[in-house]
Formats: sequence, C-alpha cells, structure tokens
Amino acid sequence: ERTTEFIEAELRYIRHLSGQGIRANRPVRSLSGRYVESVSTEMGVFHAVLFEAEEGVQRELADLDLDGFERWGRALGEVHEASVGYRDLAIR
Repeated sequence: ERTTEFIEAELRYIRHLSGQGIRANRPVRSLSGRYVESVSTEMGVFHAVLFEAEEGVQRELADLDLDGFERWGRALGEVHEASVGYRDLAIR
C-alpha cells in the first residue's frame, strides 16, 4: 500500500532520530546497497526492509503498568523533541 519512496522517507526519519540520540532500530542496506527491496508478484508489489536487531522485550499495551506508561510517555516526548525542525518533502 505504500510506495518505495514513502518507505525510504520513513527510513530517513528513523536515521534522523538515531542521529539525534534516539534509540531506534536502524535500517540495514541489502547486499545490493538498498534499504528497500521490492518484488513484483501476481498479488502485487511487496517491499521489504531489514533492521538491526535490538535487545529487550516487546511489551503489549495491555501489559503496561503505570511505570511502563510513564516510560513510554517520556520516550515519546524525546522522539517529538528530536523531530523539531525535521522536514522531508516526501512525508506529508
């Protein structure tokens, strides 16, 4: 449903956040040097992106306690702060 260009713009944003000190799963280039690989099939075009592995546990929203919500809120605030002034014409 997304275009390659839009996915690449999202990846530029993730790299920007990483450059601002935000812990984010960074994309990894494929053997052909691309961040996004696309394959055309009978069912349409499929895009794939590989990310670096991150340690930790992915928590479900229903499993968060008050402390978990507070940490989530702080992290979200840090992402917003790191995003101030970021502009990418491909993302609207």
